[in-house]
Amino acid sequence: MKTPTRLLVALMLAAGCGGAKTSKQVAGALCADGSAGSSGSGGGSAGTSGTTGTAGTTNVGGSGGPTGGAGTTGSAGTTGGAGTTGSAGRGGSGGTTGAAGTTGTAGTTGTAGATGSAGTSGTAGTTGAAGTTGAAGTTGTGGTGGAACLKTGGALCTTVPRFAGTQIVDGRDDEFCDVPATVLAIKDGATLDGNKPPPIPDVIKARVAWDALGIHAHFHVDDPEVMQGDAIEFDIGGQFPLAGFFDGVKTDVGLMSIGLAVGGAYTTHGLPITVPAVASMSFQGNENTCVPMPCTSPPRGLVSFGQPLVAPAKWAHRLVAGGYEFEVFLPWIVLGRSTAPSPGTAIAADVGVTSASTRLTARSWLAINPLPNGSSSPCQTTRIGNAVIADPSCDDRSWCAPALE
Repeated sequence: MKTPTRLLVALMLAAGCGGAKTSKQVAGALCADGSAGSSGSGGGSAGTSGTTGTAGTTNVGGSGGPTGGAGTTGSAGTTGGAGTTGSAGRGGSGGTTGAAGTTGTAGTTGTAGATGSAGTSGTAGTTGAAGTTGAAGTTGTGGTGGAACLKTGGALCTTVPRFAGTQIVDGRDDEFCDVPATVLAIKDGATLDGNKPPPIPDVIKARVAWDALGIHAHFHVDDPEVMQGDAIEFDIGGQFPLAGFFDGVKTDVGLMSIGLAVGGAYTTHGLPITVPAVASMSFQGNENTCVPMPCTSPPRGLVSFGQPLVAPAKWAHRLVAGGYEFEVFLPWIVLGRSTAPSPGTAIAADVGVTSASTRLTARSWLAINPLPNGSSSPCQTTRIGNAVIADPSCDDRSWCAPALE
């Protein structure tokens, strides 16, 4: 007996409904309960097949048709495909490559530049120069430096040693470590009246040297009471003194008496006064003709005049623990020579020091040589036995005549 076609179709379709569903189920099969529509949600694409099921709305009642519409919900599964966009987010994790930027920390290698600061250790070497020997004065660094390299044994009245190195005129003595100092205690120096100076503790250490450029000098004075009035007299010239007068123009040209005076501070009429340290050149002239002409007054004879020590000469001053220092450079042109003299040449030199205090003022020189026999001087003089001595700051014949080594 033949099965009616409509019933056969129903049986065939029923084979795809109910029971466990497999991947072999016919996509979009229509069932009386519309559960076939949930098969469409098995993959978003199967849902689209479910839209084919809408054709089934012709069969098994209109209610099956809406179930097919549920299959379109399966197409929402394609939204899940948008989730793959999330995997693009993993591409974002590629951004961690930016962490490679931490390689930039390798820039800290630049801190190796700090190794350069080790070069400052070299400055520690200057500490060595500052030698604690200068503990005599724990003051100015430079002062202790001066004492650290002091070498005695100089004899300014006999020889002037050769200078080696380059002088920087700053008051410090680090260029003079190899120049032996001529040491003069005021209490042991020569005086104008021939009497022994008072027993004050002031001592001058004079280092004078020469080279092709000129005369280089550094003076350190131990003075427990530095005050205005303290001064050094440095008598110097590029030739042997002959005339007595040194006027800087025609007589003993190139000889001069240099005054190096300490400054000070005091009050007058209630007002504070500060006097700076000074360096000056002093000259002595002999006015034996009337100037100007015609003569309006008789010649004055001895004439003293001075001016500041200026370029091309150089000088510097500083206070140090227990005293003070002056440094001087005098080119040969200032000393009356267009070129440097040769070794063995006799020049003119002497050193004096004045010490002022609240109790007294004392002054003495390294040497005051007697005037030639039968000579006279318009300067202050003293007769000691058969010898006559004259003030070194006024008569250059009193100076020494050391030879250049």
